[in-house]
Amino acid sequence: MRLPSPLSFVRLLVALASLTIALATPGLLPGASRPYAVLAASQLTRAGDAVIITANGTMQVLSAPSGVTAALLAVQIRSGGRLVVRVRTKPRALVTLTVTFADGSALEKRQHANGAGAAVFAPLIAYQPQGGPEAATIAVTARLPRAGLDDTVSGSVTVLPHLVLTGRIVAPYALSIGRTLFLRVVSNQPNATVRVTLRYPDGALEPYAGYTDSMGVLPLSLVVSPLHGIGLLHIDVALSFGGVQRRLTPVVVHVRRAGVRG
Repeated sequence: MRLPSPLSFVRLLVALASLTIALATPGLLPGASRPYAVLAASQLTRAGDAVIITANGTMQVLSAPSGVTAALLAVQIRSGGRLVVRVRTKPRALVTLTVTFADGSALEKRQHANGAGAAVFAPLIAYQPQGGPEAATIAVTARLPRAGLDDTVSGSVTVLPHLVLTGRIVAPYALSIGRTLFLRVVSNQPNATVRVTLRYPDGALEPYAGYTDSMGVLPLSLVVSPLHGIGLLHIDVALSFGGVQRRLTPVVVHVRRAGVRG
């Protein structure tokens, strides 16, 4: 009986190891889809390469039934953002990305994969969901007739509504020095991060932070320190939620000596 060459034996071991890992990792099997941790484009390779991936629910890998073409993209995207799709396939293949939205509208982008078989798309998602998150269909095709390549990768991505933060600061016109300042930050977004900065008449800064409640309101009771004198107390507020930030129109409170009216 003829023994295999050392090179053939190594290839056999690599193939068996790859198959073992693929069977133990559902997302690596052809046609499978599951969330994964963020991967560099170089980590998403052609069939036959074993990649051990840790899931975190933010990214997903979609693969064609052939196992030759695969795509890495986010599980969800907010309207107004860019959907980054990294594709691995055969070098020089014509790759087409089609995103179809819930209302039937669609966007399409195409390019040729480079010499390493990589193609990256980053289309702007201008579609605005109506009333809540909506699913959009993802289709990636890779064509290279001379190599017999005719792959289709299918999946979906959740499109989140575009977030616009609004709000206002409710505060008194005037306040006696050393007294408690009662103010409210009112926003359209529950559980938004609120950062408040008091700028005293002498220029001293005093920061506060908190979160809006289920109604989008953060009430604050702050003692105006008598150490910083009388004059104009400036109140600056910044809101943030889901990566969106908004600085509200500042307000001014007149800090006066105790007993002064008008």
